[in-house]
Amino acid sequence: MSGQHKTARLVLRLEPFGAPDPALRAIARLAHAMEAEFAARLVEDRRLAAALAFNAPSVVPQPSAHHIERNLRRRIERIAFESNAAWSFAIAECAGVFAAECELHADDMLAIALPEIEQMMAMLREEISNALDLGY
Repeated sequence: MSGQHKTARLVLRLEPFGAPDPALRAIARLAHAMEAEFAARLVEDRRLAAALAFNAPSVVPQPSAHHIERNLRRRIERIAFESNAAWSFAIAECAGVFAAECELHADDMLAIALPEIEQMMAMLREEISNALDLGY
């Protein structure tokens, strides 16, 4: 028996604005190649939503949470179908920064879809360098 550990899910945390299609496609292809589930999780921050609703002018129409969810679900389904990847889509509600419903399990892998990946990579390199300099 092999000692290799298999990843069951690639978990992608989505904000209401989603993620760029090329990033979603790359994650779906990776999930398929790893025989893992492409698990998209839309994180809804109840406190943030309440604050935005309180401060939003009533004249400007805002897309409903249902509309945002439906559009993201369709995009994820379409992209997963194109990649022949198993997929799931769920909403993880939270009251602040952390979403308990979106917790990772031991056999999960976190997928990151950043629209400005090059800029973020430079920032990550700098953070790692700073941490190494400080002896962490």
